[in-house]
Amino acid sequence: CLQELGAKVSVLEVDEVKIAALTQAGINAIYNRKENLASYQFIVDASPQGDFLDLSNLHSQAAIAAPGIPFGLTKAAHQVFKNRVIHDPLELGVATMLAMVMSED
Repeated sequence: CLQELGAKVSVLEVDEVKIAALTQAGINAIYNRKENLASYQFIVDASPQGDFLDLSNLHSQAAIAAPGIPFGLTKAAHQVFKNRVIHDPLELGVATMLAMVMSED
């Protein structure tokens, strides 16, 4: 969707099979190189790893969407970027799914 809107999308990935599929789909895939993140102002953290986004590898004007858990920003990075971070740990969605499963016959 972002590419259709004209954005240049890159994905930081550790799985080489996924990198190949992303590249084939026309998406710039970067193999696990956090130092490259400093050149990107807008980041969506969809990683299952916590505390890996630090001040040293973030753009000084970064805006970050972190929709899950664990939270990717270190405490120091969160303190600096707290006004430019959207973090929703999905608690309401998970609680809703649990209620739905528990109510199924």
